[in-house]
Amino acid sequence: MCRYAQDLSLTLKIIADKNADLLKLNQKVDISRIKLYYMEDDGGQYLISPVDPEIKDAMRRVLNYFEKAHKIKATKLSIKKLKKSTALWLANMTCKDDKDFSYELTNRKGHLNIWLEFIKWMLFMSNHTFVALFTATFEKFGLKHGSEKHVRLIQQSKDLYQEFKDILGEDGVFLYPTHPTAAPMHHEPLCKPFNFSYTAIINVLGLPATACPLGLNKQGLPIGIQVVAGLFQDRLTLAIAEELERGFGGWVPPAIVA
Repeated sequence: MCRYAQDLSLTLKIIADKNADLLKLNQKVDISRIKLYYMEDDGGQYLISPVDPEIKDAMRRVLNYFEKAHKIKATKLSIKKLKKSTALWLANMTCKDDKDFSYELTNRKGHLNIWLEFIKWMLFMSNHTFVALFTATFEKFGLKHGSEKHVRLIQQSKDLYQEFKDILGEDGVFLYPTHPTAAPMHHEPLCKPFNFSYTAIINVLGLPATACPLGLNKQGLPIGIQVVAGLFQDRLTLAIAEELERGFGGWVPPAIVA
């Protein structure tokens, strides 16, 4: 949403509007008092790409930076439920009525004819991406709202939220990859449709998170991590984002090949 971390707080104040006071964005954050937690991957989720070694190396450099600059010793976590991120996300996205994703894709004016839309997509006539159509199909013919499995997964989501709440409190942040690979090439997500799970699970838990760039990999593609905090503790993620920008350079303009 912003190229520079210093603009994040102002942007969030505008978005939050009358609820901005809940976030205490004007309250100064002492980085040295923040508790730091991290995981390098989701524990080996099925159908998800393994985290690139360069992203793990960037994570280690971040941890070393905070230890040297602020004397913060990070704690490595093993949150086992993150290995079910995709299933938990799908359970939370399941609707109890007919207003599913195919409904959203019509701007809430009806329901998309998914099979017809797939044919249109193959003929380059669809207004929707393959991933959007795949998601709508998965939701319509997959997990049913209110089923025994759905109820179980929703409860696991609540348990995961409580686990994060207990760990992070009001002074902790969790460092986690935003994506298991560097920025994907065009159409690459068609082969790896569930790699979004690293951010998807944080979204459905309702926790504040800030994606922080950490430069480019050897192929010149951007990599980074996300910083997650407890409910209403957005100021912590923004403070860490600004610190990472100071320490690692922040946004890097792409190389322009003439």
